[in-house]
Amino acid sequence: SIAAVTKELTARGGSGASATLASPSVVLLLTDDQDVLLSDAARWQPVLHRRVVQAGATFARAFANSPVCCPSRSSLLTGKYTHNHGALNNSLQGSCASPQWSTEMEPDALAVHMQKAGYRTMYAGKYLNNYGLSGSLGLKYVPPGWSEWCGLQGNSRYYNYTLSVNGR
Repeated sequence: SIAAVTKELTARGGSGASATLASPSVVLLLTDDQDVLLSDAARWQPVLHRRVVQAGATFARAFANSPVCCPSRSSLLTGKYTHNHGALNNSLQGSCASPQWSTEMEPDALAVHMQKAGYRTMYAGKYLNNYGLSGSLGLKYVPPGWSEWCGLQGNSRYYNYTLSVNGR
């Protein structure tokens, strides 16, 4: 479970505020649509291809618990499979950033446990597909556990996007 992992990190490096100095740093990068068979990264993402793939970082044995964005991200955030966290698809009706998901799942999510273990946490970028949209808890809502928050409203937009920066 996520709680067990953060407990182990804390045990290795101390506890409370001192854990941020003694515990190992954790950086989690999450990307979408990096399918080597379906996308031509060299053509569509040449900088990424040059800096990551040509530099030697590939993931030949990478797995996702769901091929759908919101259920997959929800599993990463909660440590639970889709049938346990309830985010079934990318819609509010499918529990993607729904108020119910936010109030039932987020209080026990990864960021909460990392913070309890003494880590300073930050989120930047796309969160869940419906975050900040009508029917969700809105852009002022910052999910629990994030020391710094910069969440994208809705799904991916490359230009003219809206961000929630610490709920503002």
